[in-house]
Formats: sequence, structure tokens, C-alpha cells
Amino acid sequence: MSAGAAAVSLAPAAHADSTTSMESQFIAKMNAARQASGLRPYSVAYDLTSIARQHSAQMAQRQTLYHNPSLTSQVQNWQAVGENVGEGPTVTDIHEAFMHSPEHRANILDHDFTQVGVGVTVDSNGVVWVTEDFRQPMHSTSSTPTHRSAPTHHASAPAPTHRATAPVVVRRAAAPRPHVTHQVAAPARPAATQSPQAQLLARITAAQTAVAAAPSADPVAQAFDYLNAVSTVTG
Repeated sequence: MSAGAAAVSLAPAAHADSTTSMESQFIAKMNAARQASGLRPYSVAYDLTSIARQHSAQMAQRQTLYHNPSLTSQVQNWQAVGENVGEGPTVTDIHEAFMHSPEHRANILDHDFTQVGVGVTVDSNGVVWVTEDFRQPMHSTSSTPTHRSAPTHHASAPAPTHRATAPVVVRRAAAPRPHVTHQVAAPARPAATQSPQAQLLARITAAQTAVAAAPSADPVAQAFDYLNAVSTVTG
């Protein structure tokens, strides 16, 4: 492995308690924001927490902020999923930055999402990396245990210093209704609306067809038959 690709050492296991505390702080802050907006607090889903922690660890390892490309396949039982990712010096800085971003704020204050999982990793430089994964479940299931965090209010923080990518939201669309087109044949044009020339042409054609269908053996008789038919048509 080249020096440029060397892995960045992450915070030791002794920091596990502190990262868990940071995750709880993120959840408390977002639920406080939801309560202030008249929304129910998010339930914490442990499967989402596990996915979020794994992704935050990968971002810290790579020192790159990016969305989980496998989010929709790793998360189960969902109608809608969303994700916020960010990094910065403190929980407060990152959360306040999310709340100042209309797109990230929309995930935190979403009306459809009911569950969240937050994963935090602190790298060797003390930088906090966080992933917030949101879900609207397809249906409740015992395989998705949850608990609720009591919301608490926190004072506003000064202008944040952080980086964040645009949030991602994926929603399953309802099955499309079949599109049916009906073809209606145009009605035949009534004879009464046809021009005199068109009517005459149609009658001549019919007369010619009738004469041809019953030809006479005598050429002179054929000529008289045709003239008689034309005179009948022209009136």
C-alpha cells in the first residue's frame, strides 16, 4: 500500500462510550427540533444504527464524505429511506449545519419518516463523522426493534464548521396504473355532405363496375349499355 493510500487510524475502542453518547446527542437534538415543529419524535431502529455506524467508520477510514451506495439494499422493510452524512469538530456544529441546510433539515423534519439510526466515528484527529439513516417502514415487524429517545431542548450553537453532502431520499413509487388508449374509427362521411363532383364520380364508378360485371357479347351492345348507364347517372 502506498503512503498516499495509507489507512488513517481511527479512534481507539476506549472511545466507544463517547461515540455512543454522541449518537444519543444527535438523536436528542433532532427529536427536539421535531417536537418544536409539532412532529412526533423518531424511534431509534437498531438495524439502522448498525448500518449508519458501519458507513461512518468507512467514511472516516477513507477520509471522504459520501453517501452509502448500498443503503436501499442494506435497509429492509421500507417505503422510504433517507440519509444525512457530515463531519465536523462537534455534534452541535454538525447538527446546526444540518438544520441550516434546507435539504438536510427536510430529512430531520420529514412527515413520513418514523425511524432513525445514527452512527458516529471519531478519527485520530478528533474529527466527528456521522451518518443519519431515516426510514418509513413498509410494515411493523419484530425483526426491527426500536426504542424512543426522550427529546430535550438545546441552545442554539454558533455558526458551524463542517462539511456535508446533499442528503439522499429514496421512496418506493406506487405501482403505475395501466395506460389504455382507445382507438375510434372515424365515421364514414355521409353522402349528403359530399360534393356534387364526388357523388357523380362514385355513381359513374358504380355504373362502370355494374357494366363490367355483366358484359354483353356484342361490342355495339356494350357501347349502348355504357351510354345508357352514363345517361342514367348524369340524369
